[in-house]
Amino acid sequence: MAAMYSFGTNAESTGVGGFSGQVPGHLGAGNMVGFTSSYVAGPLSVAAGVQQNSDNSNHKQTILNADAVYAFSTAKVYIGYLHSKDDTGFVDSALTQQPLVQGVDILKGSGRVDNGPFAGVTWQATHAQTLTGAAYYDHMSNAAIGNGLLGSGNRYTFVALAEYALSKRTEVYGTVDFDKVSGAASVELPGKKQSDRRCARSADDFLKRLDQG
Repeated sequence: MAAMYSFGTNAESTGVGGFSGQVPGHLGAGNMVGFTSSYVAGPLSVAAGVQQNSDNSNHKQTILNADAVYAFSTAKVYIGYLHSKDDTGFVDSALTQQPLVQGVDILKGSGRVDNGPFAGVTWQATHAQTLTGAAYYDHMSNAAIGNGLLGSGNRYTFVALAEYALSKRTEVYGTVDFDKVSGAASVELPGKKQSDRRCARSADDFLKRLDQG
């Protein structure tokens, strides 16, 4: 079990009253607090956590997550679930790929909710080669869609990653992803479908979770 506390972070995307550290005289504003717990029993490891971020206007984002990893001889299977409720406007401003304006299109106190299960597997094919596949789903509600309006939508993401170790400190890798969005999720991508090689960050985050498991 672990606990963490932060005095805040700089995030200009949330506008006036956003994240920029604690506010004198307001202990609950401008900070982050979180708790995590994990358990390991042989090849199975499970973990759960909760985190709450408060901006300078004392609006909050609450994140809950749970995951499990089962290790076989040459493979790991990973499943998990993430729930987020955001009244700070941070999630909308971080994910949108369209020019939404904070305070006009993105509103504090909107109560955006994201529910996202995810799963994947990593396989040590050879001593040098590792293959990873992952799938993510997000159902969002009260999400900013522009003109001060809110909506709901879905996003599906599939990721494949191949790594080849040249040495203990050097590797080459290739990665590809496929995304499909609908409804309010359309502001996160310029089109309904997208397949490219820009998902290295998602794959890397997934691998870090596996390693932590």
